[in-house]
Amino acid sequence: MQNILSAVEQLDNNTQVLAKGVANIFEQQQKQVDCYRTFGELDFSLPMDGDSKTFMPTLTIEGQRGEPTVTRPLNDHALFQLMNKLNFDIRTARNVMPLAPASFTQLINDLKNEKGEEISLIRSYDDAGVGQGYVRALLSKKYKLLDNADVIESILPTVANSEGNWEVVKTLFSDTKMLVSLRSRTFVGEPAVGDTMALGLQFLNSEVGQGSCTLQQLMFTLACLNGMQTANNLRKTHLGKSRSAEDLDVLTADTKRKIADATLSEIKDNVAHYSQEISFNEQIELMRLAHEDTLPDNVDNYKLCESLANNLEEHNKKDSSLLLESLYKTIHQEGYKNKPISRATIVNTCTGVSNLNDRYNNADLQEISQKAGNKILHMSKTAWRNLTSSAIPQPLVA
Repeated sequence: MQNILSAVEQLDNNTQVLAKGVANIFEQQQKQVDCYRTFGELDFSLPMDGDSKTFMPTLTIEGQRGEPTVTRPLNDHALFQLMNKLNFDIRTARNVMPLAPASFTQLINDLKNEKGEEISLIRSYDDAGVGQGYVRALLSKKYKLLDNADVIESILPTVANSEGNWEVVKTLFSDTKMLVSLRSRTFVGEPAVGDTMALGLQFLNSEVGQGSCTLQQLMFTLACLNGMQTANNLRKTHLGKSRSAEDLDVLTADTKRKIADATLSEIKDNVAHYSQEISFNEQIELMRLAHEDTLPDNVDNYKLCESLANNLEEHNKKDSSLLLESLYKTIHQEGYKNKPISRATIVNTCTGVSNLNDRYNNADLQEISQKAGNKILHMSKTAWRNLTSSAIPQPLVA
């Protein structure tokens, strides 16, 4: 624990943002309660006289081997997972619950009983302190536990002890997802005059089935703190799809812990690799070439952003206005102003969307923008030409 405290103090840069989040995570870990139960040992219920604005569904979990039977409220995420397991639309559930609580309760328990003997991992907090005892996740018994505290213990000391002289840039801590972004003070370079970039690392995790444990190498543009994911990333899923349920039944808790420890050790080794200067220099060279890959002066910015929205994954037509706003911000910042629009400009445009509106505090939207920038950077010449051609006016033929 002393290693963690020392690493956090070094990385926090006097902001205390990381320290508060990490302290909360370790407090939550002490309150975490996990159990495995079949659906036959669960009972769904609703308060019959509940206020529709504060309707709180509950789950009764039958005790085993001397454990007491407990009734715990379901948070919104756990309710979604329960409805998903029963193939019941969550929007319909939310609408029907306050209108007909008795009928809805009976229907859900009937569906649950038809589900049979499927075993679920139930994650909840105990009654004292954090979470007030609510159920926070209903997961497959194949779910591999990699808790936020474990990830932090593996990553932060390794980063703090590396040569990059790191500082925390962003932290997002919620009950469903953790995101921590770090930036090097040492590994800084300019792929073009005025465009100062720094090496970054980012890690994400969910303890409740909302995403993989992911380590990403980033490149930060210091003028705006946009972060672009590089091709260097490691994604470790919580679900062991290669193992059958029968195989998992054979494994002891100690063996499962060793499997999780091996995953954390792999993440730790990749942290050491991604934080090296040689890897950073490779990315700077790619951005230097992107700055040289310019578009004509008469390029239509509106059509260019429309084409981006249509061609990028997880984007739609509505995103074209955000891309256009980000493009105008980019072409007025150091390293890009008074220069032709280039592939590097569009990389920064895509990553810059992550800082608009409320996207800065959404881990999933952050990832989408960071990946989009990387896609543009590594796009083939043919794909780049197809993407931009519609925005370049054709010369008039006399």
